[in-house]
Amino acid sequence: MPGLGTLINIAAIIAGGSIGYYFGGLLKDRVQEGLIMASGLGTMFLGISGATEKLLSIKSGELTSVSNMMMILSLWPLLLFQVFSKLNIYCIS
Repeated sequence: MPGLGTLINIAAIIAGGSIGYYFGGLLKDRVQEGLIMASGLGTMFLGISGATEKLLSIKSGELTSVSNMMMILSLWPLLLFQVFSKLNIYCIS
C-alpha cells in the first residue's frame, strides 16, 4: 500500500508528542534537554548522510561529484541555530 510508511510516521509523531506532552513533566529539565539534543543530533546526521550518500561516485574509472549544493543546503539548520543562539532567540521554551 503506497503511503503506509507516511501514515505510520504520522501516527508515531502524534503518539510521541502526546506522551511527551502528558508525561514530560515527570522528567528533569536536564534529561529533557539531553533528549532534545540527542534528537537534533540524530536528525542532523541522518540529513547529512542522506545528502552525501551519492556525493562521490566512480563512473568509467573517473571520480565524479554530484549534488554538491544538496550537501551545502543540508547544513543550513546549523547556521540558523548559531544565529539564533547568538541573538538569544530560542524555539524551545
